[in-house]
Amino acid sequence: MSDINILEGRLQAALERIGRAIENSGGPSQPAPAVDDAAVAALQAQVQELQSALAEAATAHEAETAALNEKLAAAEDNAQNLQGVVAALRGRIKGLRNANASKIGDPELVNGALEAELAASDAQRQADREELNSILAELEPLMGEAENA
Repeated sequence: MSDINILEGRLQAALERIGRAIENSGGPSQPAPAVDDAAVAALQAQVQELQSALAEAATAHEAETAALNEKLAAAEDNAQNLQGVVAALRGRIKGLRNANASKIGDPELVNGALEAELAASDAQRQADREELNSILAELEPLMGEAENA
């Protein structure tokens, strides 16, 4: 029975220590931080500016993509035109070879072959010119940056 009395005393002392600790704490140790309305407003303004800049960049990107798609379509059209002209030239040359092989010198075949060759030359020159123009268009912004540096 004395063990029970000893345990009761220890338990009572522990409860008293817990009670004193609760009384001494008295509530939260640190007050809640004050919200700075000016800082919040400044951060919201920055977020809006960044969202506007992002929207402008997206619009510029879409415009650039559309311009590049137009250039690509033009280049594809030129490539198809060039392929057609070259195919016609090959056909004319084949006819000319056949005529020469059979010892028939047909002036119409020679004239047609020369016309096809000129058309192929013109188409190739046009394709080269457009390629150079696209290269120059890509270099112009870089040249402007170099001059400003």
